[in-house]
Amino acid sequence: MARLIRRGLLGYLLLETAVAVALIAGFGFGTALLVLVGGYLTGLMLAGSQVRRRLIGLGSAAGRAGALADGALLTVAGLLVFVPGLVSTVTGLLLLTRPVRALAGPALQTALLGRLFAGTAPPRAPAGDGVIDGEVVDVVDLGCAAGSVECADGAATA
Repeated sequence: MARLIRRGLLGYLLLETAVAVALIAGFGFGTALLVLVGGYLTGLMLAGSQVRRRLIGLGSAAGRAGALADGALLTVAGLLVFVPGLVSTVTGLLLLTRPVRALAGPALQTALLGRLFAGTAPPRAPAGDGVIDGEVVDVVDLGCAAGSVECADGAATA
């Protein structure tokens, strides 16, 4: 698992570096810097407005289906905007828009529920002919318990 995380992080760093180099080579350092800072500031403003909107509609969002996934996607979008790099900023900006969240929400729910219930198996019927082995114990009535006012059969004791 740690190896997978390291490879993913290395791939992300290589992708961000390649995009930054291509942006600088294509438009120059000053323009690339303006694009990065502009994307970052736009993401901060959008994330702030989404947080405000979420806090205002907090009571009504509780009953709305998919509110949890929507909030999780907003959190991920906010984090991606804060991570430096053009790819993460653009991904965060896209996730801050409602149509992209509407498309990504069901996929996130399916992925999380699949992970959550990955190790559990549905209940199975018993193998064989359905007969459960057991032992029958004979119950003998010994009479009324000491100190009781009424026996099990309803007769009163003195």
